[in-house]
Amino acid sequence: GGISFRDRPRNMVALDIVWRLVGSDGTEIGRVTQQNEVPAAMLTDGWNDVAAAIAESAMEGIVDLVERARARPAP
Repeated sequence: GGISFRDRPRNMVALDIVWRLVGSDGTEIGRVTQQNEVPAAMLTDGWNDVAAAIAESAMEGIVDLVERARARPAP
């Protein structure tokens, strides 16, 4: 996945996160995107908690992508 940071007023930072599911042949199977604003201090003082919440939030979409990829017929 990739993370980009966009500055926001009031000490807030917008996080744009893209999780990419890529097959063994390098072909992209799908993406899960997230956009959230968090206090900038959380990125330095509480990144572990933020990262865990981000991953947990994306889990359902990622599992859905994996299940759809498994259900596809082989080429």
